[in-house]
Amino acid sequence: MIQKAHRLFISHSWTYHDAKDTMVRFLDKLGLDYQSLYIPKKDPIHETGTDQQLLSAITEKIKRSTCLIILAGVYSYYDKWIEKEIEVARAYGKPIIAIQPWSNDKTSDIVRKNANRIVKWQGKCIVDAIKDIDRVSIGHT
Repeated sequence: MIQKAHRLFISHSWTYHDAKDTMVRFLDKLGLDYQSLYIPKKDPIHETGTDQQLLSAITEKIKRSTCLIILAGVYSYYDKWIEKEIEVARAYGKPIIAIQPWSNDKTSDIVRKNANRIVKWQGKCIVDAIKDIDRVSIGHT
């Protein structure tokens, strides 16, 4: 099996899953060669699993990723999983890209302090950041 060039763990809140879907459409439209690693909403771990099981599943996905992408909107202030995902990414040396939505200039302190790159909500900016950060981290993940 041929592995995709960029293995992305895309962090998101299920309350705002439409933002993740929009970002994936950007990546597809711009032809980025990537694999999206995340826990799908329909995965039973969301309904029947414990927090520890979910954290283990997230950890396995992030370990296999080339970077963590955080949709850095207001929800990141309230989502308890953002901090855990950042901790896992840092523990495994995974770079973090934060994406600021158009209508939002606010990024939580934890995201701002831990992001390797913060980019605006534009398809080309996102793809360029992914390519740049992967180029820099080759051999380090």
